[in-house]
Amino acid sequence: MTSSISSSIPSSELIKIKTSHKFYSIEIGIIILFLCLIIPCLIILTLIYQQQNHLPSLSLTKISSNKNFQRILLMNYSQARCMDNSIASYYIHLTNNNNNNNSRWLIYFDGGWFCYSNESCEFRRQYSPNLITSNNFNKENLFDRLDICM
Repeated sequence: MTSSISSSIPSSELIKIKTSHKFYSIEIGIIILFLCLIIPCLIILTLIYQQQNHLPSLSLTKISSNKNFQRILLMNYSQARCMDNSIASYYIHLTNNNNNNNSRWLIYFDGGWFCYSNESCEFRRQYSPNLITSNNFNKENLFDRLDICM
């Protein structure tokens, strides 16, 4: 006696469903494995990054006790000239943070950048003569009211 089982779904479609189900379980396994490896790596990298880039808290300090700025002239650089042919210069100052004995340098460049055409240079010469020279710098006025981020 033979028995037959009848089904409304052909046998070829039953095979496809089982195959696709196995495919999804493999995808889910790969995703879980990926997340289990990536999430701890991201946490570790974040902790390393935070330790390397941890900056001390900033406090605003006035330079009132020591206004000892030193002017450095760039005499050895013949191309470093202002528009009036004065020697280019910058100012440097060692600052001390009394809270934790850290030393930092303040470097100040006084100037008006550069001109990009003859017209812009002439405009600057007429309307901003203090930006074309390094001779007229008044360090007492500037550094009396200068705030430094320490």
